Amino acid sequence: MTEGEKVARQAQKYVGVREVPMGSNRGPQVEKWQKPWGMGAGWPWCAAFADAMYKEAGVSDDGIGHPSTAVMYQRAKAQNAIVKRPYPGAYILWPGVHVGIIVRDLGGGVCLTVEGNAGDGVMHKRRAYGSAVIVAPKAVRDYRQAAPARRYYLEDRGAKPRFVGPWRRKAARERALRNAKGFVRRVKVGNKFAAYVGPRRVYGPWSTKAARDKARVILQRRIGRTLRPYSRPVKQVKVSAQEMGKVD
Repeated sequence: MTEGEKVARQAQKYVGVREVPMGSNRGPQVEKWQKPWGMGAGWPWCAAFADAMYKEAGVSDDGIGHPSTAVMYQRAKAQNAIVKRPYPGAYILWPGVHVGIIVRDLGGGVCLTVEGNAGDGVMHKRRAYGSAVIVAPKAVRDYRQAAPARRYYLEDRGAKPRFVGPWRRKAARERALRNAKGFVRRVKVGNKFAAYVGPRRVYGPWSTKAARDKARVILQRRIGRTLRPYSRPVKQVKVSAQEMGKVD
């Protein structure tokens, strides 16, 4: 686990914590995060929460944390800690407005975050980070990025499944396939419903290359043909960014 992932994991432990009473910027846990800064009761606390996650995880943020997000921005510039990529554990910052902790990149310019003082508590958010400032202290940046996850498959190029259909209604296709023998792959052709019936052309996915290669030996012996191994990256999650919650 990287240093940044430790920070993100610590932040996620508090998801669900709420202000008491709601809308007050107060509460037993909230005030624990505010107290080290000498903040008065009822002060906005998103930055106090974000800074506390580094301290609780035992990770240095190079002195960037501060109750003011504007000051955080100035400190980040001085530390050359502003980056373009959403590292796990990095601050996602709107200077003078709000700050949260990045959990992971979801793809499509969107990241998953944990934020204090959002919706009167600690919440997960999905944020478009193009307009935000990403602040990654040295401990968060110093790791080798993992390769994108992949899924592993086998293709039987000698398989010749038979195309059947199409039907206008899905129910009609299901009735026709009720007694079908062999592997069935259901497909749509425009607005109509069809299927391929017969020998299976693609096997998988497996989560590791080793598991796929082990299965390949068994399947080739059973089928009597050579199977082509290949892999594909896991598709990135496509989500829309939520509007920002309560801000300071």
